Amino acid sequence: MKENKGLEERVDNLEQYKALGSELKQDLDRLKLEDPEEYIRIKQGDTNIVDEQTNLFSKNYFENELLEYIAGRAREENKTFSYIKFDIDEFHEFNDKFGHKAGDKGIQYVVQTLTKNIRTKDIMKGENPRAKDLRGARVGYGEEFAAIFYDVDESQARMIAERIRESIAHNHFKFEGQKYSLTASFGVAEFNPGEDTYQLLKRADEALYAAKRNGKNKVETYPIAA
Repeated sequence: MKENKGLEERVDNLEQYKALGSELKQDLDRLKLEDPEEYIRIKQGDTNIVDEQTNLFSKNYFENELLEYIAGRAREENKTFSYIKFDIDEFHEFNDKFGHKAGDKGIQYVVQTLTKNIRTKDIMKGENPRAKDLRGARVGYGEEFAAIFYDVDESQARMIAERIRESIAHNHFKFEGQKYSLTASFGVAEFNPGEDTYQLLKRADEALYAAKRNGKNKVETYPIAA
């Protein structure tokens, strides 16, 4: 029980979730076998943090807790960071045409592409090596995602977004023997220490809407107001 209590504290701890990695997963897997009821109890507290389908952070945790933490850290260290939000283009039409199972496979493909293109040095420079396990987030109604990049300004974040966009668009995924491709539109906004995080999210949204209006499969930025 003492080990389980320590595990629960790690699950609830913000710092641990920022660097959630294989060690914690192994502990949870062990607990699932040894004490299923305790495992379920701990995982119920986990549902507000991790999106089950994608294993990315949930919208609630990402925008209300992690983003606030990063903003506070940036102010203390006099650093900047950028927020990238993107949306799979015409995903509802894709689901209608090919079915939700193909759509789920497409979600997995996009998540894998995002994860592969998020480099440790982009996210949290100088952080613990386990920071490689940091993840983006699922922030919308299925097809919207986001990532935070610490000590990365708008121009650098735009290049990262372009890298992710190109990787999604120039590759494909397979489902039931067929090849499928997707594209995504991106909005990028850099943090302003004088604003709250709601304003940052709003600027990223507006940049994303501009990318949609301008033809989709694009990256648009929303500069810090003077």
